[in-house]
Amino acid sequence: MKKPRILTAVALIVIAAFMTFGCVKKLAGMEGKYILDSVTSSGISVTGDELPTYGWDPNNYTIEFTQAGDFSVNLNGEKGEAKYELEGNTLTIKDMAETLEATVNEDKTEVTITANGVVMVFTKQASEED
Repeated sequence: MKKPRILTAVALIVIAAFMTFGCVKKLAGMEGKYILDSVTSSGISVTGDELPTYGWDPNNYTIEFTQAGDFSVNLNGEKGEAKYELEGNTLTIKDMAETLEATVNEDKTEVTITANGVVMVFTKQASEED
């Protein structure tokens, strides 16, 4: 089954926003790699083990925060880097054209990005030290 085209469009929007945003605050406790856990569009959700069935390898859809306050994204080979800002549990990614807001859960193990009606949830991976 072919990947929905909307996911590709969202990926490009997310990458463009991440590549041009300036850092204001470091996200303490956010350090680490997050992989795609679920995608919801038009009321249809695809989660966990179902993702590869639709051509989405979760390991190819990742976001990562570093201790230095840097952010990187890889959405199926489309990569970008940025800085980020956190107000409470709202992660803001913006460029001159638009602003993207994501939600970070309280224990900083999940990041939810919503763009153009598509919701992508990324879950933090255990570090090798854990």
